[in-house]
Amino acid sequence: PDHIYDLTISCPDSRPFSSRSEQSLEPVKLRFVTRSLTPADQQRTMNVAAFDEAKRVMEEYYVHYDRKGVDWNARFEEMRSRVVDAPGSALWTERMVELLSVADDPLIWLTYDGAYTRTCRRGIEPNFNYKTAEKTIGKLTRRSQYVYSARTDDGIGYVLIYSWEGATDETTSLFDQVLALMEDTRALIIDVRPNEGGIPETAISVAGWFVQDETVVLKTIFRDARRPSGMTPPFERKVSPRDATKRYENRVAILMGAKTMASSEWFVLAAKAGRRVRTFGAKTRGASGGGYCSQLPNAVQFCVARSRDVLPDGSSMDGITPDIPVEAKDEDFKTSDPVLEAALAALRKRIK
Repeated sequence: PDHIYDLTISCPDSRPFSSRSEQSLEPVKLRFVTRSLTPADQQRTMNVAAFDEAKRVMEEYYVHYDRKGVDWNARFEEMRSRVVDAPGSALWTERMVELLSVADDPLIWLTYDGAYTRTCRRGIEPNFNYKTAEKTIGKLTRRSQYVYSARTDDGIGYVLIYSWEGATDETTSLFDQVLALMEDTRALIIDVRPNEGGIPETAISVAGWFVQDETVVLKTIFRDARRPSGMTPPFERKVSPRDATKRYENRVAILMGAKTMASSEWFVLAAKAGRRVRTFGAKTRGASGGGYCSQLPNAVQFCVARSRDVLPDGSSMDGITPDIPVEAKDEDFKTSDPVLEAALAALRKRIK
């Protein structure tokens, strides 16, 4: 009872189901909510308190509060009855998603009973398919829940990173081990096309393998409702080269796309500071910034973007355009990987 079920059969980011003739099953998405057994009066009391707390969090912490011109007071009042009357925290979550969807922001999300729900409903083309990536690069070896690697017969390394999640020290150590395995490769591809973020310190640390000098890669501005401007002064984010045993000196291609966001965008910007790094694919999501999370009275966790990132010159960071754009449609990735193929071709031309 009172549970959100959300699953995708044959998810294209992973290993989609296929027939013996190699025809992949189209993705099938299923999502439904079960009713709560909590007495109605008790549930409504929790819902009201949670609703009011969520409104406060938006007002005090949401960094893009004024971006879309939404009258949030009116929006919350318009949806109040529908949300607080939800017969369970799971359905309350679903109705809050409806309320918050007008922000069109992937960095507003809710979590209930282990189910993560993003409020942004905008569709994206991921420009990535695990199966065709493996078909192009060769057999992938799983290094962790989020990391896979391979190398071609002619000595080009490949590291696929789904997420930067995990305890910072442990995850950084894992990446160091994987990259150490690539030290003898002639060139390296880092694929963050399906990577929607994680721990930014890990992403920046990995980028340190590819840079030669300390560089300011972006600046972060935090929401502060107490200040007249509503924002703090900018805080610089820097990438520094790792020590001499943790450097990759050969050419590097980074693959990115519309699903690349948050701390993965930090990684791309930081790694691009390296003199032998080039990026391939499509423009990143442009959803970068730290979050603030509040545990609500009805056991829902509510998170909003508390900070936004700008480029070192102060201009808005609305996505990163690749050095080498690769135009491809979603359909193309069912049979091939145009982005990975473009990176391989460019690297092979350089390392002859």
